[in-house]
Amino acid sequence: MKMKTKKLDILDMKLGDLFMIKKTIKKYSGEYTKTELWKVLSKKMIYSSFKIIIDYLIKSKKVVIKNNKVVYLTQTNEEYKGEHNGNNKN
Repeated sequence: MKMKTKKLDILDMKLGDLFMIKKTIKKYSGEYTKTELWKVLSKKMIYSSFKIIIDYLIKSKKVVIKNNKVVYLTQTNEEYKGEHNGNNKN
């Protein structure tokens, strides 16, 4: 009998989840911590999945964590791009 391992896989997440999170970050840029942002999502999702998507957005330089808040990067606030700080505990 084959045992299944519990492994969180990025492929288990839907592209719609990424877009929903990105849209929420744009709307509330700089207002919420990661945990607070997760709580205001229009659709509930597992926090560990949410964190993987946030980490992806940080690595792809779409968002940064500034003063413990999630900030969406646009061309007008690119000065934050050097502040990659995704290691906060929220």
